[in-house]
Amino acid sequence: MVSMECRPAMKRLSKDFITDEEKSVKWNREQITKNHESYDQEVVRLNQEKNKKRDDILLKIYTYISIDTDTDMEIVKIIWEYTYRKEYSLSETKDKVCGLTGLVKKIIPLVNKKTP
Repeated sequence: MVSMECRPAMKRLSKDFITDEEKSVKWNREQITKNHESYDQEVVRLNQEKNKKRDDILLKIYTYISIDTDTDMEIVKIIWEYTYRKEYSLSETKDKVCGLTGLVKKIIPLVNKKTP
């Protein structure tokens, strides 16, 4: 996830770049504007692709942990988000989330006993 590039293969031309010396200044500026628009659109597309892949990976992780620990998916997501902010490592986060979901599973019945 972290290594996915959001930089297009094409280059963003400088505003003073001359595309064709035989054409007018206006035409060259229009080409630069088109280049910048295309480049920006590609950055957006790559970011959307990266975010979708990240979301797909996280859903698989949540599902795995939820099944592995027999814990509700929403609880797994909350614990994951809290733990990931502290760890910044997928493998370490997964291990800690599994441990914390076990703890939560022990706490929930106690809380449910105390609420009428």
